[in-house]
Amino acid sequence: MPLEVIMPALGMAQDSGVLVAWHKSLGDAVDEGDILFEVETDKATMEVEAQGTGFLTKVHVEAGTTVPVGERIATISETLEIHSESVAVLKQDTFPAKAEDQSEPPIGQEIIMPALGMAQDTGLIVSWRKQPGEAVAAEDILFEVETDKSTVEVATGHNGFLAGVLAGVGDNVQVGQVIAVVTADAPDVPYVRSSKVTTKVEKEATSAELLTTEFKTSLPIEPVGNLQREADRILASPKARRLVLEQGLELSQLVNLGYPQPYHAADIDLLKAPLEKPNIANAESTRHLVAEVTLGEFIEFSNWAADMAGISDPKSLLASFAAASLGHPACIEVETFGKVHRYKATSRLGATVNCPSQSDDTPDLRLRDLRNTSVKKVHFGPEEVPVLTMSQNGALLRVTLECTNSQFSARDAATLLAEFAGRLNQPLRHLL
Repeated sequence: MPLEVIMPALGMAQDSGVLVAWHKSLGDAVDEGDILFEVETDKATMEVEAQGTGFLTKVHVEAGTTVPVGERIATISETLEIHSESVAVLKQDTFPAKAEDQSEPPIGQEIIMPALGMAQDTGLIVSWRKQPGEAVAAEDILFEVETDKSTVEVATGHNGFLAGVLAGVGDNVQVGQVIAVVTADAPDVPYVRSSKVTTKVEKEATSAELLTTEFKTSLPIEPVGNLQREADRILASPKARRLVLEQGLELSQLVNLGYPQPYHAADIDLLKAPLEKPNIANAESTRHLVAEVTLGEFIEFSNWAADMAGISDPKSLLASFAAASLGHPACIEVETFGKVHRYKATSRLGATVNCPSQSDDTPDLRLRDLRNTSVKKVHFGPEEVPVLTMSQNGALLRVTLECTNSQFSARDAATLLAEFAGRLNQPLRHLL
C-alpha cells in the first residue's frame, strides 16, 4: 500500500514549513530511516526521515515551497511507477558528472570559502542551493557552510551562471580556497570536480559502517516516561547527526535522559561521559526570534546625527537604541567584523560612553553587526549574554535575537526585539 508523505509538525505552534531541499530524487529507492528532505521552520532547519521502504514515485512540491502542516508532498510506493503529475526533483547534493574533455575549471568570478568568524580556518559545505549550469543572481543563496558555531547561508555575490563547482557536500574547505566559479555566459557543459562531490547520505552511510554494536550500547538506556520517542522524531542539526554517527553514539540517549530537543553539536559532548538525569522542570531552553525591517531611514538618521548632533559613531547609536529597548542604562557590546566595541549606553543620544572592550564589566547585551558581509541568516545558539544579530538582504535588515529562558522571559524577549527593530525602522521615535 502506498505511503503518503506529509509536511510534518516539528513544533507546537508550527502551521507550515519551507521544504528546503530533497535528499532523494523522483524514482529513487527509499529505505525506512533515510533522510528524505529538509524542512525549515521559524526555529530551525530539520532533516526528515522516510517512514517506510519503497520507491519515491510521486513528488508534489518543489524545494523552496512553503507547505501547510499535514499537506501531502510525496508518495512512497512498493513498485517503481513514476506518475505524470509528479514534480521532477533533483537531490540537493547530487551533481552531474563533469565533461571528460574539461580538465580545468572555467575562467570567471571565483567564489571562495568565506571567513565567518575571527578564529575560523575551515568551513564544511553542508549543501549546494544551485545546480551547475544554473543561472544565479548576486543575492541568491548559493550554498550553506557549517563552522564550529553555526550553519550559515552564503549568497552568490555575482550575477551569471554557476559554471564550475570545485568542492562537494561534506568537504571541509580552507578559508579563501576557491569552491565555485560564476561566468557571465551559460556554460555548454558545467565543470564539476566530481571526485570531490559526495552526497551527505553517502558520508553518513560510510560512518555508520564503522559503528559496532558494543560501542553503540555502551551507555545505559533508561526510558523516562512520555519523553521516550521514536528515533524518527528526534530533532537535531545536521552536524549533530554527523558527529553521532562518527563517534558511535545515539541521540536517543539524550532523549532518554530528559534533555530537551532540538539537539546541536555542543550537546553531543554530553554523551561522552556518565550522565545524570537533569531536572526537566529546570532544563534550559533557548529562544530564537527574527524581525525584518527596511534600512533606509536608519541610514538617513545616522547622517543627520553626524551632521546636526555631532554623533559620528553609528555604533554608539545602535548601543543607544539597544539600551532604550532594554528600558534601562546598560553595558552594550557592539561586535563588527573582527572588532569589539563596548559602550555604557543610555537611551539619550550623545550620552553613550565608549569603554575598553577588555573591561571587567559584563555586557548586558551583545550586538553583532553583519550587515557588510554576505551572511544573510544566522542561528548561532545562545551565548553567555543575550545577542542581537543584524544581517542584510538587499534593502531588508534582518534582526535576530538569541537568548535563553533564564536571560529573558518570552514576553521580555519579544518586547526587546520589537523595540529595537522598531527603532531601526523608524528611528525618529527614539527622539520622542
